[in-house]
Amino acid sequence: MAALGCDYIKKLSGVYAGFEPSYPIAECIVSPSSPEELEEVLAEGRYIHSDGGFFPIFMSYVIYRDGQFKRIGTRDEFKTMFTPITTPEEALGYALVLRNRLSVRYGLEYNPQYEYFVEEIEDTHVEEIDGGYLVHLFFYNPLGCGPHETSEVVVEVTTRGDVQDVYSEAVYKDPAEDDVCLYED
Repeated sequence: MAALGCDYIKKLSGVYAGFEPSYPIAECIVSPSSPEELEEVLAEGRYIHSDGGFFPIFMSYVIYRDGQFKRIGTRDEFKTMFTPITTPEEALGYALVLRNRLSVRYGLEYNPQYEYFVEEIEDTHVEEIDGGYLVHLFFYNPLGCGPHETSEVVVEVTTRGDVQDVYSEAVYKDPAEDDVCLYED
């Protein structure tokens, strides 16, 4: 994978399997180890999103097509490859790729140790709307100092591949994390 410019490859879970065309897909992670490498990655601009603070990592994707690996390094390339979005499964995977740090949650159950901010929490699901889909996902940020809330985030994914946040609301937190401070290396 070094030929594609990836430092690490991360296999993606089944929620990414709904893309059409259907290619094996993995996340390509670039982790610059020096300020010079960081400048090179930023100048190249071939990543879909980044994460981290002082030592960021950069993510793009790799597919296997026609007997070769191909790196999809920008949002526009990803959009060109996987639009139109025509199924709820595609919308879910597409939202997860383009809205970094959101996640799916299924089988949510009441935990008496948590503090809840809403009466009802629905599992991850996708609703079809005119011109696209509403994807119900979750966001949890463990970094920084507490409280560390989990929020529901609703993302609109159009059939053309446009993505935008529509709604976000804190739904619960673990009070045991209120005084916890976590930082990345």
